[in-house]
Amino acid sequence: MPFSIFKSFTIGTFLITLSASSAAFSPSSNLQAQAQRLNLKLAYRKHSQSKIENNHIVPEPQSTTHHITAPSEVEANEFDWFKAWYPVFPVDILDAEKPTPLELLGMKLVVYNDGAVVNKEGKPVGFGSKLSRPKDARREEGTWRAFADACPHRKASLSEGRVEDDGTLLCSYHGWRWEGDGNLTAVPVASKNELQRIMDNPKSSCNAFPTKVRGGLLYVWPASGSDARIESELTPLPEAFDPEALGVDKDRVVNSPYSFRRVPVSWDFFLENAMDPAHVQQAHHGTVGDRYDEATPFDTVVTKKPTKNGFEMNIRFEGVLPYTDKFEAPGVFSINTPLADDGAAYVIQAFVTPASPGWSNIITRQTVIKTKEGKVPSSGNKRRDGQMNGILKLKMLPEFMVSYANNRFFNEDLIHIHSQEHHMAASMEYSLAKTKGGNPDRYADAILPTSADKPVITFRKWIKDFSKGRIPYKGDLALYPVDRTAVFDVYHQSTVYNTKCMGAVKNAHKVRSLASGAAVVMCIWQPACLGKLGTGALVGLFGAAALLAHKIAGMLTYMEHITAEDD
Repeated sequence: MPFSIFKSFTIGTFLITLSASSAAFSPSSNLQAQAQRLNLKLAYRKHSQSKIENNHIVPEPQSTTHHITAPSEVEANEFDWFKAWYPVFPVDILDAEKPTPLELLGMKLVVYNDGAVVNKEGKPVGFGSKLSRPKDARREEGTWRAFADACPHRKASLSEGRVEDDGTLLCSYHGWRWEGDGNLTAVPVASKNELQRIMDNPKSSCNAFPTKVRGGLLYVWPASGSDARIESELTPLPEAFDPEALGVDKDRVVNSPYSFRRVPVSWDFFLENAMDPAHVQQAHHGTVGDRYDEATPFDTVVTKKPTKNGFEMNIRFEGVLPYTDKFEAPGVFSINTPLADDGAAYVIQAFVTPASPGWSNIITRQTVIKTKEGKVPSSGNKRRDGQMNGILKLKMLPEFMVSYANNRFFNEDLIHIHSQEHHMAASMEYSLAKTKGGNPDRYADAILPTSADKPVITFRKWIKDFSKGRIPYKGDLALYPVDRTAVFDVYHQSTVYNTKCMGAVKNAHKVRSLASGAAVVMCIWQPACLGKLGTGALVGLFGAAALLAHKIAGMLTYMEHITAEDD
């Protein structure tokens, strides 16, 4: 079946429904006045983020305490990467007790929740050891914050720090602490007078990036400072498929859980793969495709002309219900298959954000809308129908199994995308990680296109026309070497970001240790009351439990896919 993200139930969840479509924002008259002054200032301001030496980018020395501003030299018909909202995490997978690292457009950030811990009466417990918390203490909801991931003191990573019970973020190197607005609040070794002098210094503040939460997703604006706060408030969040906003009864809607992964391929190559119907039958053999079935030709019709904000396409296969691909810059991609006239549909969404050259952050979710009678009509494709029915049964599975299934699907074609990108970059044929005015776009010369590649070519043309053939990453533009091990490392790309998956891994390790220990004890003890048969049965039971726990921990750690063995 077309398109990479059309996965069967074994792929679990895929693509994201985000709430609310670009909600209208009604600024106050004061905010409008500030925006007008900002526009005048931006019109005359020239901003240089880096210089070029010997054809390599050399970032200007930049303190994390200086506000990170968006480059202002963007043409009217060009997409501005630094003036857009980016969905970076599903909030329900994040651990509010710990800071989480994030890469966005080459910038290293840290995300944390500033909710304070309170006792059962709702009174804050204050700064102190977590070991001394009252048993009935809880952390309040708080606000999700995003800072530059470098301590203003001596540049240690704040993502290696701690979220304290008073809601501050602590750098665990020297104990400096910041409040949610980025202002310094404590320096352990400083006197009161010195602390005040440090706090009065603008360099003591962390860069606080604007954030919003909607539809269960955390959005980050990729610039900081007063200008960024105003511009972010005036900019709507990306549109997302929201059945309730369309008047669909929520009882008819079934959503898969959110899925997150930081994949070792760049933003453009992942989206190219998502828009490519032709690869599914081959790369996803055995899940949503069969390489030995006769391929079905398809037609692609561009239904919404590309602009700097995106485009839409209609994909039509013979004998199968057509679906619509919608791309909204900077990275919301959806596939909508209408199933009936009453709004029944199968919708897949992916939010893809550029982390750094060679890496992107992916959030995915699938949505099935039943008919008013509560049924799921056929799409005309058995594998897609199986996938939709699988979504209806996902609530029966623990969430770590859904994450496993989704990662298994990703791994079926990640190695191909990873190698494709590195081959093109090494030959200097194509890469979006380049300086302004760098190597010309040679994508058309690098590939051998067919009529089936029209969706991909449409996307690549959008990049050339509306992004000048590049993404303005900050910092190092080099790709790391091709690494097969890194491609299949699901622990560091997915599991560590998901509290439920981490819980499953920790519990699996405990069960494995306890069950293995129990099996050894039973072998040595051999209680007479059980007899040899009973003892052997218990040893086998404990051994099986240890093996199962080992398998669960393993499938959330490393998962290799070898196409030559995929029969």
